[in-house]
Amino acid sequence: MHRIDEKGRVMVPPRFRSLLGEAFMITRGMGGCLWIFPMEHWREMVQKLEPASLVDRNALALSRFFLGAASEVALDPQGRLAIPSLLRSHAAVGHEVMLMGAGKRIELWARERWEAFDATLTDDRLEQMGMEAGL
Repeated sequence: MHRIDEKGRVMVPPRFRSLLGEAFMITRGMGGCLWIFPMEHWREMVQKLEPASLVDRNALALSRFFLGAASEVALDPQGRLAIPSLLRSHAAVGHEVMLMGAGKRIELWARERWEAFDATLTDDRLEQMGMEAGL
């Protein structure tokens, strides 16, 4: 668990700092969290979200959701991330957040939202999702 200061900043754990590099991207994520991408993985995301047609409503909606709110950010000298206010609102960020690795990205969750999501992950549900994913 990490605390958000009065300026909307959070200390990023050292294990994530080297992964992120000098500048990285933060945007809205699924389920009310924020997604944080190193630049190389962000470029992959942008390519995947580029609609094949400018009239494909679903592709446009996804592009607008993820790319429209994205911000390039960097850590300050103390290792803090200033979360843009639009993204703090999206994720309902208060005083406590969870930061966790999620493959090619880091997820930032308001503590309350993470606890609500985590409570839905029963053994039966995890088993079903694992079977569907071929685990």
